[in-house]
Amino acid sequence: MGFDWNAVWDRKASTESTDTLEISGFESYREIDTEAAAVRLTQIMGIKPEHTVLELGCGAGLLGRHLKDMCLYIGTDRSEPMVKKAIEINRFCALRCDANDILFKDKSIDHIFAFGVFHYFPDRAYVEETISEMMRVAKIAVCVSDLPKESHDQNHLLFNETQFSDWQLSGSLYAREHERFTVVKSLT
Repeated sequence: MGFDWNAVWDRKASTESTDTLEISGFESYREIDTEAAAVRLTQIMGIKPEHTVLELGCGAGLLGRHLKDMCLYIGTDRSEPMVKKAIEINRFCALRCDANDILFKDKSIDHIFAFGVFHYFPDRAYVEETISEMMRVAKIAVCVSDLPKESHDQNHLLFNETQFSDWQLSGSLYAREHERFTVVKSLT
């Protein structure tokens, strides 16, 4: 059995902290401009204020806290304590949901994205199931961002651009010490 990331996120969300960077795993990287990352996401996905946007793995709301004012935002996370923490801190709509089993009907959400979570998935099969679910539920576009090509942690899944050959390739939403990239798939 692999590393238990689920226990890590449940523990982080169960603390008294309201520091979204710390809770979301950015405690050693505090330079991220989350608002600029959220704006960049809306630009590369073509998100408009009237669009519904679903985030898989919203964590404590790093991007969701900005997106809730830019569109019709819904956060999801597999961790029940993380969902409660995100709602407590940000006052946005969030649901407990596994990324590979999205609770919404076919083509019911305009945009679906995942930021900084794919490298925590248990294996490649879960990655493929999640992408399939994102494609099933999204109407306009799907985005996976912060995909690491290298990492400081041997427990992270790593990715390369060739795995997303039919997607639009973009850089990371923010600068980071390890190379990361973003992919977008337009469905229209």
